[in-house]
Amino acid sequence: MGSDSESEEMCVDSPGEEGDEDVEQEGKPEDSGQVRELVEHESASTVVEDTTNDEIILNLRRSVRRLLNCVSEAQMAKTISDLVEFFSDRPRAIVRQVLIEEIDILLGSFPLDRGQSVGWLQQELAVCLVSAQSRLDHSGQDSRLVAHFAEFLVSKLPQGKTLIEDAGVVASRCVFLSYLYRFGALTGDLVVDLVEEFVKFGDLSALQIAHQMVKPVGCVLRKEQLERCMQLVNGIKETISTLDQSNFEKIVELEGIVANLSAKHSKEPAPSSADHFAKMMRSWNKGISFSKEFRLPLRLEELRNAKGRGRWWAVGSAFKGDALESDSPLLPKRDESSSKKAFALPPELAEIASRLGLITPIRQQLFGVLVSTPGGPDCTANALILACSRMGAVKQGASEHREREMVQIVIHCLVSEQPFNRFYTRVLGALLNHHRRFGLMIRCAFWDVMAKDELTKEAKSNAGRAIGILASVFDFPLTLLKKFNFGDESEANVVLLSSMINELTNMSFNKTLEKFAYVANNSPKLGRNLRIFMRKLSRNHPSEACRSYLSRLVSDLRDLFP
Repeated sequence: MGSDSESEEMCVDSPGEEGDEDVEQEGKPEDSGQVRELVEHESASTVVEDTTNDEIILNLRRSVRRLLNCVSEAQMAKTISDLVEFFSDRPRAIVRQVLIEEIDILLGSFPLDRGQSVGWLQQELAVCLVSAQSRLDHSGQDSRLVAHFAEFLVSKLPQGKTLIEDAGVVASRCVFLSYLYRFGALTGDLVVDLVEEFVKFGDLSALQIAHQMVKPVGCVLRKEQLERCMQLVNGIKETISTLDQSNFEKIVELEGIVANLSAKHSKEPAPSSADHFAKMMRSWNKGISFSKEFRLPLRLEELRNAKGRGRWWAVGSAFKGDALESDSPLLPKRDESSSKKAFALPPELAEIASRLGLITPIRQQLFGVLVSTPGGPDCTANALILACSRMGAVKQGASEHREREMVQIVIHCLVSEQPFNRFYTRVLGALLNHHRRFGLMIRCAFWDVMAKDELTKEAKSNAGRAIGILASVFDFPLTLLKKFNFGDESEANVVLLSSMINELTNMSFNKTLEKFAYVANNSPKLGRNLRIFMRKLSRNHPSEACRSYLSRLVSDLRDLFP
């Protein structure tokens, strides 16, 4: 009774507090066990959510990487459509960021040297990116891909430093920017700004980069930026007049820049190839073109001072200032615990490496792993990949650069050793089986071999045999022959293709026919050239069995593709 009266008094005396007290009591768990259970449940939910997000980003990165590895003129329309699809059902900012990072990894993996006048990879990636943005803009999705990419690449360029170590990587990125301008995404201001800065550096590698930048766009740049180009040309001529003959290489590069910026028409392969791609873009892009009104007049200074001056080019896009910096959560994590260690080859290996021209510590270390790892080609390939990842742990993106050097070293040893050593080809095959990205690296390395006129016929014979073995055993695509110069009838060039075809005749006839039919179907011109070459080869081949094999192959291909 007493307790009931007490309860009644509480209800009468404090009627306004009853609801608050009940709410408060309902919101609290009854004991500490419930508190722990709630906390554990919330923590588990957060972990699951974070894991799911990481998996989504990882899958997206893999899909984008797989798509970019297939970029080619033959697959361009499909690649652009698939790329645009990524933006339809995923957060645009994340897709854009992953796309930018993956393209930059590709650009860094394939540095340009002075002998490469076109930059096929940079050209194809630029077409793909510009076309994707025009399609997105046409559908009302304000992606600003080119703007963010330009800012991202400019942030990676050195300022007032020598470019000797990373000159090839810097050249790759800068030529990519030149192609973005050529295909209508940017005005020429940024290109001229960069060329002016590299000329002011005065370093030979900087001048080579400036020369490579103007090769594909010199004539077009002169028409649009005539006044600035003439000022730049006059300044370069004054610089040349102050140099003596000891700076002969610098004079050559400066004169090359002047020639490209002064000519109304160019006979270089890069401009003609860029013109072809520019015409094809409308077809690949389903009639959608990048309007001149949407070209961005970006300048180098404002890109570098974006945080201080504001990103006028990024208005309306879901971009955050630090989204693409090195501490980005989307960037792949690397082990920072390992550090660079001194590496010395044994005297006999050091002498061989020096004879092969492998003089840098990194290349000598990779060469040492290549020739001294026990266990066969598969173990050697795994050891090389592991060495690249460890050497690349200090610097972001360095692992990809080392992998490119690794492939070049294997092919360099392949073409240099006599007689032909199948071990190096098996190592390349093991790399192909390990990850698809090595396919593009190997293809580009063989393109370099094809383009070098100074190689002996024995060296090119080794390269041809390796391509044939990779095609027959590891299903390496023969489409890499699209860069083969069928008009060059030099002995070394003919031997390369003959050696490749000889290796392919060791396969079953149906499999060989299937490979050449695939090439002829996807690239009729290449298929026709190969058929003509094989017909000539079948007439004077020393082996009667090979003559019969090739004659039958040519006949069947003619029936399939008249």
